[in-house]
Amino acid sequence: MIASTLCCGVLAAAAETPKTFHPEPPPTPLAERESPYGMTWFHTIDDEVKTRSMLQTLADMGARQPLALIYWWRWDTKGIEYESMGYRPGDMDEAYRRALDYYVNISVELGLQPCFRVGSFRVFKGLYHKADPTGSVEPYAEWLTMLAERYRGKVRVWMMGDEENRGYPFGWTGDPDDYMNKFFIAAATAVRKGDPDALIGTGSVSSAPATHWLLDVIERGLPKYADGVSGNFAYPVIESRHEMEDMIRRIRKVWPECRFFGHNGYAENLHGTHDSRQAGITAQSMFISWDLGWDSVAYYLYLFSKTADTRQNYGLLKSFGENGGPPEVTDAWRAYQTIAHTFYDRSKLKKPDFNISIRQSDRLETEDGFSFTLAPTEAELKCFIRADRQLLIYLACPRFNEPREGRWDILVETPSWGDPRRIPLLNYTKRESVSHHRENETLVIENVKAGLEPAIFTLRKKKR
Repeated sequence: MIASTLCCGVLAAAAETPKTFHPEPPPTPLAERESPYGMTWFHTIDDEVKTRSMLQTLADMGARQPLALIYWWRWDTKGIEYESMGYRPGDMDEAYRRALDYYVNISVELGLQPCFRVGSFRVFKGLYHKADPTGSVEPYAEWLTMLAERYRGKVRVWMMGDEENRGYPFGWTGDPDDYMNKFFIAAATAVRKGDPDALIGTGSVSSAPATHWLLDVIERGLPKYADGVSGNFAYPVIESRHEMEDMIRRIRKVWPECRFFGHNGYAENLHGTHDSRQAGITAQSMFISWDLGWDSVAYYLYLFSKTADTRQNYGLLKSFGENGGPPEVTDAWRAYQTIAHTFYDRSKLKKPDFNISIRQSDRLETEDGFSFTLAPTEAELKCFIRADRQLLIYLACPRFNEPREGRWDILVETPSWGDPRRIPLLNYTKRESVSHHRENETLVIENVKAGLEPAIFTLRKKKR
């Protein structure tokens, strides 16, 4: 009986050779992907070669929707000097116009979908431009129409302002009526006039989700002028999902077609180029945003930069690779790349029609027979099938501020899928062998370690 069992095991193992399975489907080219991933872009410069090199790092990363922050007063200074704000004459006027042309046109050439977040009255304490003391939105709206006409069909999303739900000392209260009537309707109408097909969202709300404020502007007619809402989501909100899911549910109840845009992440880089914490937070933040159905989500921020107010550094890239050298990337950059190049085309993926579950594999037993586990109970398991030939499994423990990890067995209850391989978080092109066995027809991927750093697996379907 023992010999027979061993023989059957050998035969079963021999039957599941790599040739038994279909190959993974080829990756969809970046320019053809349904992909929300983006990056906040402060780096519009009047240099075509450098702009191309810089944007290429985003294409390599899989961040298809760069989001540039643009300003009327930089486009046309009207003779006013802005050196006190840290800008040089070479950053303004004609040089700035060329820089935006490079940003938009080269992005499109590389298969990216450039986006804009336009400035508002906040910069100059209620004024849109220093040369216009009236504070009227109408001249600003005329500029927006011109800009939309200039880039018609090229800029995918326009976000109108930033954090207007906050109060400011120059008299702005953040009231939804003021936002709609003094700024948004005029600005959105102007963009729509210049590019009828552009997607328009609110300014990214502060302290997102700010659900009540967004519901208030929706009640005041937002869907007539916009395609969606925008928010600045810090990772403590993203890790729990609950507030974000509640926001989506409540908004779609009154506006079913609403899209969701914004900035997500804000993960500090604390230790230079090898920061596993930042990598894990970045990976989970971008995956969760994708999984929740975000339409355009720009990570904040790209290059290393200490912010003046908090002294925190959210950057993923140390340098773009000046003088012909390679760009200097962080672990978080590579983690983002793995998520972006693995999880895309959300609407084309299917959920498995068989059960996939986890069981804690680090159980311990005391002498009196009491058993317990070290693995946390809040592990998140997500599974998707691509083109009926690739099964993707994502396992993580979404606790960013108190990272926890454990070990689980993943149970794939079907005989039709096998050859499990792990995709390393810092190298999306690599496939690592993992220990696994079958319990009857269930495939068991053994002793999987996951925590702040997600564990990602790809499986292949058996040939008939």
